[in-house]
Amino acid sequence: MYHLPKSNDVEGIIYSFRNEFAFLSNYYESTLEIFGKKFCSVEYAYQPQKAVTDEDRRWVKNVATPRVAKERGGQIQCRQDWDQIKDKIMMDCLRQKFFHNPRSRQKLLATGTRFISFENAHHDQYWGTCRCGHHYTSPGCNKLGLFLMGLRELLRE
Repeated sequence: MYHLPKSNDVEGIIYSFRNEFAFLSNYYESTLEIFGKKFCSVEYAYQPQKAVTDEDRRWVKNVATPRVAKERGGQIQCRQDWDQIKDKIMMDCLRQKFFHNPRSRQKLLATGTRFISFENAHHDQYWGTCRCGHHYTSPGCNKLGLFLMGLRELLRE
């Protein structure tokens, strides 16, 4: 779990991955080459990595939108080691997106020292914090926000 920063050096919190911050979303179109293939978004790259079979991998990645790829990724049998490797897979995908795409890199750096929180309403308490009535008072892990802030620091070095 995370706690919102109390430091005065934080400019403001980014809650939404929409509008000017849409580029932070895993659905955002950004070409990346990873796992020996090209993908058009982090979501398209990440979801097939869960699959046990090539058939499931194809079923997940051959869809019209990243949202559908995520939905299908939730319907397949995951590889046994998924819980142990999913963070590494996500970080590898994000590295590809931000380290090899100058436009995305510049936008991430332009967020300065702002805290990044992946707020959502679809009950994702692992990658973000759900703000539905049920979860509203319990912060999530915000792994995606933490990974993005970590990458931003690496990009500064």
